[in-house]
Amino acid sequence: MCIRDRYSVALQAYKAASNARSLKIGYIHVHNTPVQADFSAAPNIGIAPLKVQFSDLSTGAPSSWAWYFGDEDFSADWSQAAGSADWAARYDHSSVVMPDGSIVLMGGSDGFWSWTNDVWRSIDGGETWTQMTAHADWLPRIGHSSVVLADGSILLMGGYDAYGAENDVWRSTDHGATWSLVTDSAAWPGRNSHNSLVLPDGSIVVMGGFLNNGNYTGDVWRSIDNGASWDQMTASAGWSARARFSSVALADGTILVMGGLISGGHENDVWRSTDSGATWVQVTADADWAERGYHTSVVLPDGSVVLVGGYDTSLFYNDAWRSTDNGATWSQLAGSVSGTARYSHTSVVLPDGRIVVMGGVDSSYQFLNDVWQLETAGSNLENPEYTYVSPGIYNVFLSASGPDSVDMEVKTDYINVIYGVILPLFFR
Repeated sequence: MCIRDRYSVALQAYKAASNARSLKIGYIHVHNTPVQADFSAAPNIGIAPLKVQFSDLSTGAPSSWAWYFGDEDFSADWSQAAGSADWAARYDHSSVVMPDGSIVLMGGSDGFWSWTNDVWRSIDGGETWTQMTAHADWLPRIGHSSVVLADGSILLMGGYDAYGAENDVWRSTDHGATWSLVTDSAAWPGRNSHNSLVLPDGSIVVMGGFLNNGNYTGDVWRSIDNGASWDQMTASAGWSARARFSSVALADGTILVMGGLISGGHENDVWRSTDSGATWVQVTADADWAERGYHTSVVLPDGSVVLVGGYDTSLFYNDAWRSTDNGATWSQLAGSVSGTARYSHTSVVLPDGRIVVMGGVDSSYQFLNDVWQLETAGSNLENPEYTYVSPGIYNVFLSASGPDSVDMEVKTDYINVIYGVILPLFFR
């Protein structure tokens, strides 16, 4: 198995009275064979209770698995991974999960009118952290967004710094240790408290936020060259111009936009786009969760969406809600995120299915640097055995991950659990 890394190549050529040197940074990219998820089960039909043996058939040498058997109740309690992380308490930061499963956290506000441009990385789900840099090449800022590309590079976009709302794009290929400027003036106007996503085709979408004039915006922009150039998908999406909202990209390329802050208050609506943000359809005008902004949303390996925390004028939330139908309906998860309601936090999903929530501001307006986790997978074993108690037809999901890639496999209507039948005596 090869080792994933980027290598620089230098060449120095000599002649009788002269020499020349050429250096190409990160020129050779070596990576592991991508993981391809697959599995089987036996039996896949039988009478309840039905004990099923699942077997991982994934290729590419996966080292982590997250199984969803189709009947998880998500009743587990949240657990604290860190009461006081190594990074200073903060809000309005951003965070991403890398292909290797590590978390990278960037910037934010660590005090009133005190902004940061430090970068931190955790390889153990947020329990411990290593500082990648105390001062990144981009200016200290808040309200920026960040995404991870298929090659493992991070893009950081926009945000609010000492000069106002920015429209710059920065890229890191080494987990945030160093950064190079992709563009200092993207086609979209400078903004903060916006959202950005990577779609399955590798394109990047930037949406909404606060502009430099203080107005909300509802425009949508897309880049197909890793943030270097941008095309406007729409100047005004179907949803009201807003900031402090959340959004997710589903496996089929669908984008969902949820809630947020608008000129008249807060929303709890959900909107869907299936064409990279060009057009939008309202999924619901009044979701089951209360109106809010400053919240976060993530997509689990089973395709369900989980919304966490937030704020609405004077109400602080530490609830979590899950949707299995692309945002149309929602059910509240049993446990609160922590003992502390919060907003302006970040949340990510690890390859093993854990949701990780980091930092933010509590109801006493204290900055936080705690880290919380929720286990969502039915099993993290390679070849689990699972018992279905209730009759039904179940979809099964497997997320398998290796050193630098993650892949998912779903088999619909795969397990059929039926009622037991008691035959009359004369049939025995």
